[in-house]
Amino acid sequence: TRNRWGDYSGNSVDPAGDFWFMSEYAQPSNLWATWIGSITGRSNSYYIPDSSTASTSCNVIPFGHSTDSTWRNQKYQQMFTAAELGNPDEIDICDLAFVPCVSGVRHFNTIRIRMGTTTASTLSTTFGSNLANVVTVLSQSNFDWHQTANTWERIGLDRSYKYFRSRGNLVVEITVTGAQLNTSSTAFPGHTTTARQRVFAYNWSTEPTTGTSDTSAALRCEVVMDAADMQTYGVSCIGSNNKYPSLLLNGTGKLGSSYQVQLRDALPNTLTFLSIGLARWTPLNLSIIGAPGCYMYHQDLISLRYTTNSAGNLDVTLPIPLSTEACLRVYFQYFPFDAAANNLKLLSTNYGRLETGF
Repeated sequence: TRNRWGDYSGNSVDPAGDFWFMSEYAQPSNLWATWIGSITGRSNSYYIPDSSTASTSCNVIPFGHSTDSTWRNQKYQQMFTAAELGNPDEIDICDLAFVPCVSGVRHFNTIRIRMGTTTASTLSTTFGSNLANVVTVLSQSNFDWHQTANTWERIGLDRSYKYFRSRGNLVVEITVTGAQLNTSSTAFPGHTTTARQRVFAYNWSTEPTTGTSDTSAALRCEVVMDAADMQTYGVSCIGSNNKYPSLLLNGTGKLGSSYQVQLRDALPNTLTFLSIGLARWTPLNLSIIGAPGCYMYHQDLISLRYTTNSAGNLDVTLPIPLSTEACLRVYFQYFPFDAAANNLKLLSTNYGRLETGF
């Protein structure tokens, strides 16, 4: 009978980095041995080509310019290889992120993002030839995306895309109309780029079927699986204090953490409602109920009632249980009371999105 006598008190496992495991096995000589190994899990997101946020090379394709109307309407495709996505059998792509070179709020009259696959190693200049297994992951009008320069900013997909390696390489298609960055900066208002293929068309009135191909300035991109995030979108309407109340998010979005949904610049000591939903819709113009210039951006599953402090501010702290699924999209918007602002006596803020993850 083999025995397992020995001193194992010095054994330890370092939980940092990869997942480590330790097991014991019997050798043919009847001596026991210890095997220590590691399992490397897939990344929560993949940066292509890397995670740098330096704005050394910026381009206005496909997200538009701050002043030049030439770049308002654009169509764009870019490919990512299976190897760049970690060669998975299958993954759920939760979101995409890009690095703006200038801070501001980027507006689109319409924006549509589709994902698909191709077995080709390069893209055709005919857009339709590059996409199979197509899913529309974002389709919005009157879309406003808040951006901070030199930061990875999630564009905010409404649904995930299930990618299968057996179907080939991933293709992302972005189509926008009325693209314009609202900013006080005079710096060049593009996004950071890398030298790889892109296919694009711009300055059109009818959506094109073909484009131009080059390898000079494709987007640097983060392809997100289950990395947590908090992001703001949309615009506010002005109150009787001549301020635009705003919603801010403070936290990481990671499972097991807490976060704050903050309100700023509302009236002091005033009632406000925090609307929470799980689905974004086409912005509802509240002029139909007496609040011109105000919008409601998402479904209202639950509304919480609060009162602002003497400065017109509010911080609401909420938890994210560990049992919450990753890539859950939760939307927030404040509706502060303001009797003198409009007939509805309510204002609306911009909105925020929590994307749960690790």
